[in-house]
Amino acid sequence: MLHTLAKLTWIFVALFVVTAIAVACGQEWTNLVGPPFGVRCIVYSVDSSEFIAGTSGGIYSATVGETTWQLRSLAGYQIENVVRPEGHPTKLYAATRQGLFSSGNDGFDWEEVTDFGIEGSVLYQDVDASPLNAGELCIAAGGPLGGFLYVSSDSGGTWQHHFPGLGGSTRLLECVFSRTNEDWLYVRHEKILFRFNMQDTLSIPIFSCEDLEEIASMTRNETSGQIAVLTNRRIAVYDDVLNQVSLLMGPDTLDTVYPTSIRYLDDDLFVGTVLGLYHVDPATNEWTSITEWSDECELDIVLDVDVPLLIATGYSISAGLQIRTWTSNLGEAFPAPAEFALAQNYPNPFNPETVIEFALPRAAETSLKVFDVLGREVATLVNAPMEVGVHRVTFDASLLASGVYFYRVEAGEFRAVRKMVVMR
Repeated sequence: MLHTLAKLTWIFVALFVVTAIAVACGQEWTNLVGPPFGVRCIVYSVDSSEFIAGTSGGIYSATVGETTWQLRSLAGYQIENVVRPEGHPTKLYAATRQGLFSSGNDGFDWEEVTDFGIEGSVLYQDVDASPLNAGELCIAAGGPLGGFLYVSSDSGGTWQHHFPGLGGSTRLLECVFSRTNEDWLYVRHEKILFRFNMQDTLSIPIFSCEDLEEIASMTRNETSGQIAVLTNRRIAVYDDVLNQVSLLMGPDTLDTVYPTSIRYLDDDLFVGTVLGLYHVDPATNEWTSITEWSDECELDIVLDVDVPLLIATGYSISAGLQIRTWTSNLGEAFPAPAEFALAQNYPNPFNPETVIEFALPRAAETSLKVFDVLGREVATLVNAPMEVGVHRVTFDASLLASGVYFYRVEAGEFRAVRKMVVMR
């Protein structure tokens, strides 16, 4: 499957120049009727043709651009988060109040990953998939004995139990893998953000709230790896490369509008509150109100095949649940890549799927082929005219034996080869 992605940093920077202009010009949001339950998270289907929403009453889906939602699965389950792990395009994991579930067919059928054998009522609050290691998962939860964290390195086959309770909290609310260090992940409860080292099982407090301050949400920058936490007063941004925390003070009214959620889109931040949505520039600490409404909102950001899509969900007594999507009409605003490039596939080594990206600064007749170590062609992934942009191809090596392979892209006079490893 071939997609054009606005993924690389230089593309995202240009996107936000255009986005800021569109916001300043007062572009309206699109209001869509949502499913019959409160939406907690939204992802795209594998082919980007549908929204898949985790709600307080199950998994619902709707064709993009339409308003009819259908129950997809897990009826009656309260969904806290849904993630799609790297290297597994059709697989989803869902953290629910009733347990952790996995789906191998894009959310139609689910099975419980495991019974952790914890006595008493347990609340499964969050699940995250590692951006560095395919198949690595973490879940945050809480029970009668305190908060706990489980980590799996084999797509939920086996789990390691880590530290019961942190700082006296009865539950851990969110967990996020580091994008810069495969041994680290971040967890938080109402008052403290911790960095946890999975090798030596030590946890280090990164940020602590002041009196009358609580953490509402946290997010990971998919470009730099920075972690941002939102409180009812400010944003704390942790750079785990520099090991420093920067504070972005919110407007004086932030506490009165009840902040609920935060998301990164490249290096910019979006903050959802009960009364509206803010765009935050971390470089200048400038908070810009994008839209206002009187609904309780959550916030999600979805990457479309062409443009980023902001999704804010809210509940209105008068109008029912609505999803507000916003995207700028970029047209020719996407800059052409500066040069031809072939990126290293990810993940690598892999089994059975991996993603190959390449950049075209101009339209060209393009081929992308895979060869074994003897130079024999084993797969043709692309053989067609391609437009300007960054392109992504998912390669399924299910029929190939373990070993070293080479993939080659040819576009006009450009030619590049890289090595990849299939490991069963």
